[in-house]
Amino acid sequence: MDPLTVLLILLGSCVVCAVAGASVAKEKGREPLEGVIFGALFGPIGIVVTALLPTKQTTATGQSNIGRDKVRSIDDRGQIAYLENRYRDILEEVAPDWRKTSYHRRKAILRNYDKKLMKEIKLTPTQFDELSVEALRRILNEH
Repeated sequence: MDPLTVLLILLGSCVVCAVAGASVAKEKGREPLEGVIFGALFGPIGIVVTALLPTKQTTATGQSNIGRDKVRSIDDRGQIAYLENRYRDILEEVAPDWRKTSYHRRKAILRNYDKKLMKEIKLTPTQFDELSVEALRRILNEH
């Protein structure tokens, strides 16, 4: 076979694998460039590697959801708001000058009331932990 033909076949297969890798990466919520690199450098094996990479969560805008608030149902958001209000009420009652206290002191005060609040709103420990983290976030960082 002519060396030019072999080169064109190799370049063509690199391009096809790069495009396929980009498509797989995009489907997995990852950067298409990752798929292009793996596909172009490693061919079909690169496509398989891209397919085996973990899927990233994305928002409606296509941006990564890592480090951002989870999309919540209306019920969850209501419970988070309720917990946040109850936590503020507890702080006002127990430590009226709570805004001047440290992050760790606020957290220690509020953790003493977690079981009571969990029973009050009838959640499992896992559900409560998940929702209370978001409710506490604003309060603990408030100055």
